[in-house]
Amino acid sequence: MSMAKSFAAVVGVLGTLLVAGSGLALPTLTEQAERGQTALTPGSNPAMIQAFARARSELDGFLQRARNPCAGEEGFAVKIPVRHGGHTEYFWITPFQEDGDRIKGRIGNSPEFVRNVKKGQTVAFSRADIVDWMYVKGSTMHGNYTACALLAGRPAAEAVEFRNRFGLQC
Repeated sequence: MSMAKSFAAVVGVLGTLLVAGSGLALPTLTEQAERGQTALTPGSNPAMIQAFARARSELDGFLQRARNPCAGEEGFAVKIPVRHGGHTEYFWITPFQEDGDRIKGRIGNSPEFVRNVKKGQTVAFSRADIVDWMYVKGSTMHGNYTACALLAGRPAAEAVEFRNRFGLQC
């Protein structure tokens, strides 16, 4: 799978991270990524809360890199929540542009639970809304701490498979 296809698959599965409980058995995260399915996790997940905090603490450096990428860096995206009807879904926004204190960009994947946005729609948001970020350099994905948080609760072999497939560094 090419890095561009890998990036698109990760945007599909990890872009639509729903913060809600689920008692359902799920396919592996790699299978979900390949199918463009939603990954579910409770909103109180300590690993996810830590991932949000880490991404926010490194946001200034990421945005600087996105403004002035080095050779081979691509796929810059930020993740934001969208709330509707008692649900919260997280979407990767790519491409995005800073416009003063606001940021705008396109929803990178189809919603599964909220109905107030659609794939490709341009949305505006603040820096404070950003809960994660990522970019790809060569065959390595940087950031995407929410994926690392999801992998923390999965079997070791599944986590290794995902990290190897998508070049994710946790």
